[in-house]
Amino acid sequence: MAVIYQAGLQRLKRGGPLLTGMLFALFLGLAVGLAAPQRMDAETLAHTRAAIGSYIQALPEADISPHAECGRALLLNGALIVFIGLSGLSLLGLPLSAAILFAKGLSLGYAMSFLLDYQDISGFVVIFLSLLPPNLLLIPLFVLSASLAATFSLSLFRTQAELGQRLRIYGLRFTAVLALTALAAFVQGYICPLLLTLFFVVI
Repeated sequence: MAVIYQAGLQRLKRGGPLLTGMLFALFLGLAVGLAAPQRMDAETLAHTRAAIGSYIQALPEADISPHAECGRALLLNGALIVFIGLSGLSLLGLPLSAAILFAKGLSLGYAMSFLLDYQDISGFVVIFLSLLPPNLLLIPLFVLSASLAATFSLSLFRTQAELGQRLRIYGLRFTAVLALTALAAFVQGYICPLLLTLFFVVI
């Protein structure tokens, strides 16, 4: 057990700078997304706010299909995870993985900025109940996937030794990540709508 623990610490130390870089790309995208509405013209901003307000007001009567929502979330996030995994098989794995993390943070920050701006507690509740639960799983999974892909891509520069074995391990790791992505999709499709329904029943 001590040997495994020490090996894990050594691996974490080696991958620390890379992991930090990936987190920086994610949080940079998040910051840009949060600031994006400030650079929009007044007409577009007002139209977007009105659309979000109408959406939030319609949520209590919305007929959300858990199966469809789960499938949509799995298709979108699963495709991104697969793309990250495939990018690691090329020498462009590092920039591509960082770019995907930036785009993920950008889209999340953009959605959060408008929901937080909504002049009602409903905006905060929608963030908390619909965005937070699945992303508590998804964000670490995206960062982990990007780090795995970048690490494997950089290893192609150094050596081709035992490439077949390393490919099998790489594939198994991404299979595990996809399984957890399916769990996050289940949370988004089934748990989040239930939480929102309960909230609107209470109020």
